[in-house]
Amino acid sequence: MDALNAEYGRYIDYANYTPGKGNIEYLDIQTFSGDIDPIIGQGLLDDDMQLETWLHTKPDEASKPEFLSHLKLLAIPYLHGNPPELSINKESFRRALKLFKLPPSLSYVLYVGRCNFAKFVNHDEANGDMISSFYLALTYIFGTLEWSHNPRTSTTMAIFFYKRQGQIPLGFTHHLLDSLDLIHHPLHIVLAAAIQTSAWIDRERLYLSQRLARTENRTGSRREYNPIPLPQLSRQIDLGTLSASLTDYSARLALCETCIQFLKLTTQFMLSTSVSDQADLPEMRKTRFHTGSERITECCKFLENVTETQMLHVTYLQERAKIQLSALFHLIAQRDQNQSIQLARDSRTLAEATKRDSQAMKTIAIVTMVFLPGTFMASLFAMPFFNWDARPGKAVLGDRFWIYWAVTVPLTLVTILSWVVWSIWKERMEAKKDKKAEEEEEEEATQPPQEQNIPNSNAVSNISWIKRRLSPGHYSW
Repeated sequence: MDALNAEYGRYIDYANYTPGKGNIEYLDIQTFSGDIDPIIGQGLLDDDMQLETWLHTKPDEASKPEFLSHLKLLAIPYLHGNPPELSINKESFRRALKLFKLPPSLSYVLYVGRCNFAKFVNHDEANGDMISSFYLALTYIFGTLEWSHNPRTSTTMAIFFYKRQGQIPLGFTHHLLDSLDLIHHPLHIVLAAAIQTSAWIDRERLYLSQRLARTENRTGSRREYNPIPLPQLSRQIDLGTLSASLTDYSARLALCETCIQFLKLTTQFMLSTSVSDQADLPEMRKTRFHTGSERITECCKFLENVTETQMLHVTYLQERAKIQLSALFHLIAQRDQNQSIQLARDSRTLAEATKRDSQAMKTIAIVTMVFLPGTFMASLFAMPFFNWDARPGKAVLGDRFWIYWAVTVPLTLVTILSWVVWSIWKERMEAKKDKKAEEEEEEEATQPPQEQNIPNSNAVSNISWIKRRLSPGHYSW
């Protein structure tokens, strides 16, 4: 254990600490035998002074010999990341770990903890007690729990690192307050977390089932609810948005499946975990401990049955999501095919129109070829260089007819030369543009890629508030 603390305890220094006023919550429960009411304290710690005062507060066992058990819970909001961000002062966090008998190596869970749990047994040199330390990490849903338990004093001291999304989940604290007769048991906290996880899975299953039913209605899978013909569906719905939604549903269902598997492992962990030896405890506390263990065992067996039902339903929802993704794929393919057919029809229409224009241009060209020689000759003979009324023996062609050729031939040559020069200049300009574009592409290809900061994102929802009852003769879930 010392080697673990030396290796992983250094991760405490790597975290980011951002203490804020009123961010840390606490829950303090003391139970007594007989008819003495429990003492319950709950609230916010505004500054480090109040936190230090609360940390060093101990139960008054001397004035009340009927003292049975004590629970101290410190709830610290945190932001998961590498490194994580804790809303507490660094020195206060170190003192909390020390006073709560939690090994520093557990801080490593805040870095890598997704779905983990473990137990350690330490020896308290000050009192000679055997302290059991636990941690439960379920970062996807609510956060990370670390706690220690002293069987001699029936004292449990826990730190709850909950996701920075508001207040501590009330379903968790409600279960602790509604089962005060189990405060003395070290697995009471993990049972509350398991119930909270099961409640979150149930709420997520209900939400995803409703969303999938709505998607099935929109895609026409439920024909009794959607009288729209199938060919019209792909034109009336946004298939891209539905595909993105179904991908999100599939990811959330995969998260539910992971949480159910972890919940199974958690219940097996509770059923198989042996706590510290209770042989040295008074008979009354030993009896209470065994009674609490029996009740927790019954709850775990019930949770095992619940997880089996949840897994069946999640598997069913996953199959429905796969069917809808396949249906959307075919609808998108059908839409693309219809667009291709329409494009082909438009292309055919355009080709037919182009063909008609070509026929018209051909007709115009033929007519022009027929009438152009006559038109040219009529224009030529109509020039004043010809004297058609000349007397016999006089020349019909005028003496200045050469002026026509002196102007026409150079003008024709200048026109042809201008066209040739313009064509060569245009080709060279296009070649320069192509060469410049190729050089820019080569320059971009040789540059190293720029780094992009991609923010982490969580695909999980806030934990629902749920109240769970757990009494000696009755369990309500």
